[in-house]
Amino acid sequence: MCSRPNRSYFLGIGRRLGYTLVEILVATTLTLILMTAVVTVFGGVGSGISKARKTVEMVDRLRTVAQVLNLDLHGVTVKMLPPARQEEAPGYFELIEGGGTGNAMNPPAKQDDGTPDSTVGECGDVLMFTTRSAARPFVGLYAGSPSGTTQSDVAEVAWFLRGHNLHRRVLLVAPSIGPQGFSQTWYQNNDISVRKVSDTDLIPNSLADLTKRENRFGHPRDKFPFDARQWGQLRLPTLVETAAIFQNAIALPAAPPTNRQVDLWSSQPSDTTWIPDTYLVNNSRYTPPNPAPDRLADDLVLTNVIAFDVKVWEPALNQPNNNASGFVDLGYARSQFVPAQNPPKNSSVQRFQHVGAPLSYLTAGGAYSQCVYDTGCFSYENEGIYDLKRGYVPDKAPGPAGRSTNGLDDGSGVVDGNSEQIYTPPYPVPLRGIQVKIRVFEPDSREVREVTVEQDFLPK
Repeated sequence: MCSRPNRSYFLGIGRRLGYTLVEILVATTLTLILMTAVVTVFGGVGSGISKARKTVEMVDRLRTVAQVLNLDLHGVTVKMLPPARQEEAPGYFELIEGGGTGNAMNPPAKQDDGTPDSTVGECGDVLMFTTRSAARPFVGLYAGSPSGTTQSDVAEVAWFLRGHNLHRRVLLVAPSIGPQGFSQTWYQNNDISVRKVSDTDLIPNSLADLTKRENRFGHPRDKFPFDARQWGQLRLPTLVETAAIFQNAIALPAAPPTNRQVDLWSSQPSDTTWIPDTYLVNNSRYTPPNPAPDRLADDLVLTNVIAFDVKVWEPALNQPNNNASGFVDLGYARSQFVPAQNPPKNSSVQRFQHVGAPLSYLTAGGAYSQCVYDTGCFSYENEGIYDLKRGYVPDKAPGPAGRSTNGLDDGSGVVDGNSEQIYTPPYPVPLRGIQVKIRVFEPDSREVREVTVEQDFLPK
């Protein structure tokens, strides 16, 4: 054996040494960088999945609403051959053309930098009609039944946009329930289409009653032509606005702030005397707050809507060698009504280019820029109750029958025919079909989707 110690032992050769501080810091930094990259990747994937899921949910809701609208339009009860005759109990179809986004009612949409926003479409159209459900009856609240609900195969339906929320108001046509007592909160517990006949009485509407404009939802009864365009930017009242008394925080002309309720049977509101939408949607303005919390969204079918556009079929634009689309807005040319061309004798004559027949008293212009298509009855003055100069006289007893209600043929070849009426529909022409486009925006994914519903009204 060697008596000298191992030189390598003292020199530290072969012995395992520890990591230095620099090596530990470098390794930690690399680990953190790797973890950050992994978290970023997974965060991006998770965010993408979340946005994709929200987009899918938005598309599903849009598709569901399109199916509901398609069923409603498929069951329209009236023939598109105005004017409808009340004795046939046809119901009605009414379209209020709100115009594009370039007028006072619909100011042009702009992006944050002030440039036009082409993703926002028409938002002012209102669609109202009576419809019959072939699959299953409509169900609504009725306080007079033991279950608190009732059902009917027929309903009065209104589609309209309030802000970016699409509403579908459904009121059952159920005349069999009989007269009802008037209540300021009638629509809080009842989904029945009614008309006010006195300060104490409401009468449920039938299809024959709804042929007349003054009996419909949102149409005032005290001023001819019972114009629903009075609601202006509000379009129509929502369910909660008709189910509760809300506080008016804006002083009306020559009147202090007061508690008011939407009165569906008067000529109020107007754009200058009614409270803005921003006050109506704030629940704290109601008296008491949240009067019907379980009904706040009963008529709300879709949110984040940036277009609700209804167009009518114009046969004249679908001729050979004409590249224009067949679906147009009412009054698209803003021309004047020409009796010699309306109703048109052939499909090459334009039907909907004008702003309405003057004798309908629904012509676009003056106080209202919106055009109106209505199938309803227009023989009011012939019943002796309506007077052009004095307006509606509710307490006046019916006078002598007029030309279209006297039961005689006044030379038209038809007893009490349409040619004997003094008033006419704003568009006295058949409506072959309509097209409805609904466009929605998903704020998180910033995706825009649109669905188109078309309905043919040709007689089957």
